[in-house]
Amino acid sequence: MDFDSKRAWARMPQVNGVNKNRSRLAQQRGWQFAEQAPELLDRWPVLPFTQRGDMRLVYGALSGICDGLSFTMSDFMRRQMVINKQVYGMTFNQHDKMVTDSVWVVRLPAPMPFFQITSRDQVYFDIDDSPHPTTGDRKFDKRHQLVDTDPHVAAQVLTPGVMATVREARLGTWTLLGTELVYAENCYLGGTGPNKVVETLGKLAMLVSQLPFHLGGGQPAPQAYPQPGYPQPQPTYPPQQYQRPAYPPQHHPGYPTQQPPAHYPPAQYPQPGYPQPFQQIGYPPPPGHGYPAGPPPSR
Repeated sequence: MDFDSKRAWARMPQVNGVNKNRSRLAQQRGWQFAEQAPELLDRWPVLPFTQRGDMRLVYGALSGICDGLSFTMSDFMRRQMVINKQVYGMTFNQHDKMVTDSVWVVRLPAPMPFFQITSRDQVYFDIDDSPHPTTGDRKFDKRHQLVDTDPHVAAQVLTPGVMATVREARLGTWTLLGTELVYAENCYLGGTGPNKVVETLGKLAMLVSQLPFHLGGGQPAPQAYPQPGYPQPQPTYPPQQYQRPAYPPQHHPGYPTQQPPAHYPPAQYPQPGYPQPFQQIGYPPPPGHGYPAGPPPSR
């Protein structure tokens, strides 16, 4: 069943509000905007577009360049189920359960092998039997599930840098599809606001910078860099020549040669004198002390 705005009348205020906000955002940023984009319904055969439901609608579509990445962003709404209320076997009321996802698609600089992952933070059906990744991080593995993905490929895509970015940015459901990355997030009443649109594009730019593009043949494998915490190799210097017992001045690269200390004449210090005969200042010498002042008296 195609989308029926009369049947989905309760959701139309949200649709109109999202279109109004994104039209204004597109004018501010120089992006392109479309109120509806039916051509996007079957473009990406991955989550959330593979979820069951009818009355499917893509609205609030944006496209442009942000943080150096070409992107397309939109909201995808569908009727997930019809709830019938019956009394004595007679249906007297029907309620359509509509669900909405916001979807960001960014262009990758090189192709990647197919990879699709989702987290328990997002609500999707028909993935209960999907395996968990085996990265060795128990919390990460328990929180996520691989969808139609080769576990060997997943082990190569989920590098420590990718996992750290996914955990920090809280990126739940995303897919690598050729040269595109598709990210989906459950959307609730009120829709995804302009700030959220731009903020998520920044997070996806961080994720793209961590992807191992050598897996798809797009570029060579990144070089291995020494990990922090390990001793770094020190630059080698030419061996220094030593002589014993005298040590000549050592010449270090990048430093001026040290000059030997200047020779100064030995300091002259006054020599200690010998004690003079004791003489108290201000008193005459006692009798018989010292030599007589004149010749000895005659007898």
